[in-house]
Amino acid sequence: MLIFLTLCIIYTSYFYFSYFTRENPLPGPVPLPIIGNILDKGFDDFVDYTERMRKKYGDMFEIYFGQNRYIMLSKFEYMQNMFDYSLNSKYLRRIPYFPGLEELNIAGKGIALNHNVNVWKYNRHFISRALLTPSFSKSAVIWTQNLVEEMMGFWEDGSNNDGCFETDIVEWCHRFTTDSITHFTTGMRIHAIEAHYNELLASQNRKPKVPSKNDLRDASRFFKSIKTFIVGIYFFIIVPPLVRKCLPILGNASKYHLKNRDWLYDFVDKIIKQRRKEIEYTPRNEPLRFDMLTSMITANTDRDICEIKMVDEEHTQPMNDEIIRGILWETMVGGIDTTANMFSFIVYYLAYHPEVLKRLRVELDAFFEKMGDRRLDLESLSDLIYTDAIIKEAFRIFTPAPYTARNSTAEDIVAGRVWPEGTQYIINIHGVNHNEDYWDEPEKFNPDRYLDMKISSPHIIFGGGRRTLSYRT
Repeated sequence: MLIFLTLCIIYTSYFYFSYFTRENPLPGPVPLPIIGNILDKGFDDFVDYTERMRKKYGDMFEIYFGQNRYIMLSKFEYMQNMFDYSLNSKYLRRIPYFPGLEELNIAGKGIALNHNVNVWKYNRHFISRALLTPSFSKSAVIWTQNLVEEMMGFWEDGSNNDGCFETDIVEWCHRFTTDSITHFTTGMRIHAIEAHYNELLASQNRKPKVPSKNDLRDASRFFKSIKTFIVGIYFFIIVPPLVRKCLPILGNASKYHLKNRDWLYDFVDKIIKQRRKEIEYTPRNEPLRFDMLTSMITANTDRDICEIKMVDEEHTQPMNDEIIRGILWETMVGGIDTTANMFSFIVYYLAYHPEVLKRLRVELDAFFEKMGDRRLDLESLSDLIYTDAIIKEAFRIFTPAPYTARNSTAEDIVAGRVWPEGTQYIINIHGVNHNEDYWDEPEKFNPDRYLDMKISSPHIIFGGGRRTLSYRT
C-alpha cells in the first residue's frame, strides 16, 4: 500500500509539473491526473459543456481527455489552415494512434478515425469513386422516396379510427436512416422500420393488418448494435487502458463493447460474403446493381461497375473483405445517428415555428403541382429555395457533427502561436456556427438569413479540407 501511495504521489506531481510547464499554456478548466476533465460538471452533455467553456475562456481554450491535451478552436480564422485541400497539408491526420482503438480493431481502418495517412488515402479513393458516380445519386433519390412511402404506409396502417397515429418521431427517424444508409451502402434491406412498427404494435397488443414477409430477426439488434458501437468508440478513446483494466466496472464495460463489436463485424462480414457470392453467380452479360458494396468488391476487376475511373499507380489492387468491412461499418455508424438527429430537429423547429412551416408548405405545394406525375430527381430539388434555407439553418443551429479533429503532422502557426508536430486540435463546428462574431442572434432559428445572397458568415457543417467527411453526400 505504501508503494502504491508513493507511486500515486510521484505520478500526480509529475502530471501537474508537466501541466504547469506545458508549451503555449491556454485558458481552460484544470484537469485531474489520469482522467483529465471528464468528471467536470456537465461534461456528459459535451456540446453544452464546450459552449459554456467557450463563453468563459474564449474562442481558443484547452481541455483534457485522460492525459491528452486538446486545443479547442471556435473561430474560423484559427482553423483555415486545417481546411487546406492540398496533398501537402499539415493536417491530413485527424487523430493520432490510440491503443484503445487498436483494441477495438478500429485503428487504421476506414477513413474518419484512420491515423494512417496512406491507408486513409487508399480507402478514400474508393469511397469517392462510388459516391461521385451519377448512378449512386440517382438511385439514392429514388430509394429515399420509396422508403418514405413505405414508412407512411405503416403510419396509415397503424392509425386509429380518427386517422391519427401518435408516435415518437425520433425513433422513426433513426429507423429510417438505418434502413436508408444500409441500403445505399450494401444494396440490402435491414427492415429496421418494419421491425420497429411490429414492436410498437406488439406493445399495444395489436398486430399489423398485413403480416410481414420479411426476416426481421436481426433488424432491431443491428440497429441497437450500431448505437452501442458509437458509445464504444468514445469509451475506448476517452478511458485510458490502465483505468479500464484496474476498475472492474470499466473492465466489464470493455467486454460488453468488444462482444458487441464481434457481433456487428460478423453481421457485416456475412453481408460482404453474400454479395461476393451473388456477383460470382451473376452472368457477365447481366448488369450488376449499383451500391457502395458492389462498387468496392468489383473495384479494379473486370466486373468494375463504376462509371468514374480514378486510375493511378497507388490504387490498382482490389479491396479485401477487411478493408471493405472497415468502410461499411464506418459509413453506417457515421451516418445513421447524425442524419436521424438532423431530421428530428427539423421537425422540432418546424413544430415550434408555425410561420416557417406555413411558408414551407406553400413552396412544397407549388413545387409538387409543377412536378405533376414526375418523380423527384436531383435537378428538380434545386427549385426548393426556402426548403434549402430551412435545412441550412437547422444544420447551423443544431450541427449534426458538432466537432471534428485535426492532428498536425508538422510544426505550424495557429492563432499567432507556434505549435509543434502532433498537436491535437478539436474544431468546434458548433461553436463557429453559434459565434456572435459571425451571426446575428445565433440562437434564433431564422431560415431567412440564408435567403440573403450576401451572407458571408462561415457556415461549417462537415469540416473542410482533405479530411472533410466523404459520406456527407
